[in-house]
Amino acid sequence: WTTLSDYTAFGALLAAGVLAALGARRMMQQRQRRPGQRMVGPKECSTIELALRGTEDPPTVALLNAALRTWAARSSGRTLPDVIGAVIGTRITLLLASPAEPSSPFVAGPTPTQWVLDGADTVDEDTNVVAPFPTLVTIGRDPSGEIVLIDLERAGAMTLDGEPEDVVDVLSAMAIELAMSGWADHLDVTVVGLSPELVGYLGGGRLRHEATFDEVLARLERHHREVLDALTEDAASSAVDARVRGVAEQAWTPEVVLTAHPVTDEQHDRLARIVTTGATTNLAAVITAAHSSADPLPGPWVVQVPPSGLTPLPLLNTTVELQRLTKADRDALVADFAATESTEQVPGPDATAIPPEPSVVVPPQPSGPRAARAAPETHEPSDEERAELAT
Repeated sequence: WTTLSDYTAFGALLAAGVLAALGARRMMQQRQRRPGQRMVGPKECSTIELALRGTEDPPTVALLNAALRTWAARSSGRTLPDVIGAVIGTRITLLLASPAEPSSPFVAGPTPTQWVLDGADTVDEDTNVVAPFPTLVTIGRDPSGEIVLIDLERAGAMTLDGEPEDVVDVLSAMAIELAMSGWADHLDVTVVGLSPELVGYLGGGRLRHEATFDEVLARLERHHREVLDALTEDAASSAVDARVRGVAEQAWTPEVVLTAHPVTDEQHDRLARIVTTGATTNLAAVITAAHSSADPLPGPWVVQVPPSGLTPLPLLNTTVELQRLTKADRDALVADFAATESTEQVPGPDATAIPPEPSVVVPPQPSGPRAARAAPETHEPSDEERAELAT
């Protein structure tokens, strides 16, 4: 967990995803480099990149992904637990809404609503198994320093209540982590009120930007109806059930909405009718309640967003320091990603040792009467010859 200032904090999972994406873009940039040349770019890592490198934890991302897919592969036909979140520290713990008998590779944890990854079990990152919980996202870290994640799909709706600037910082961190998530296959995340540049450079193909919430609602209502029909047709109790059983493919890709704009009363009522608690469908919404006359969305997830310090999460029985990306952080990330688009090159230190590319000499082609004499004679078959060939 890295703190760049008193109001900025991001965790190991977000850092790992961002650096993986940045590294991939730089690799593509280097493929355009000509022999003996070097790409023009920053000579040192930016402050934000150094902070990310000091925080990232790719092995934990890989372990979380493998553990969840292994659990999904071994859970077909079983009664599924009601997973609401996870905690990552010295071990990976799944948080349940109600007690359930643990299944491999998880074992019973310290409380009836906790499953702990069995360190002695074998997990396999089988990409043929659909990721069961693609909307797990970091909400913050607890007082012991462990990372706390919430399953947005299970929450259904979450209201962030705070000053607009603070809410945007929290939403930005959520959006980028979802875009870079290594434990998800496909995600459709719509953001309203966040930077289009941030979405463009760090969206990873999962984020789309909309200017207003009205542009989103009609699509959400249509998506909600389609998913409900698919789940009903295949007798799936939830989107998680559909993924584990390999049915109702329309329900596999979650639709997440992150909006920094307060919703109107009309928008609130329309959204409340389609957002359900308990992951019946794969629709999740996170909105801000700041300066809004509307009530919070249905469900118990109302998170206070203070300028700094700890925030209570009663449903998880803990408090967290919220994960954030401030405007300065976001601008620095956009600058780093934008720099990978440069194609400017200058001679490198070994440029003089690179032999020039051989020139290709094309011999002159004859023309005029000489060309006619040099051209091979051609024979045009007669009608009799054509008829003979046809038989």
